Amino acid sequence: MAVAIREQGLLEYTGPERSHLTTRPNFPTDGLAAFADHEDLEVRALAARAPETGPTAVARLTEDPDLP
Repeated sequence: MAVAIREQGLLEYTGPERSHLTTRPNFPTDGLAAFADHEDLEVRALAARAPETGPTAVARLTEDPDLP
């Protein structure tokens, strides 16, 4: 339940710090790999920073022309 609430918050939050959430020391990154193909650019970028995101997805995301 807590993961679902966090994921909902991640998708709904559009504040200026959104792209930096995974750099916060206590921000849980588990489950973010599931968003590697999300339509929202910033959500994909967060998935790329998650440790559990697989190498194939990370390679694809690093070649995404829309990601900084």
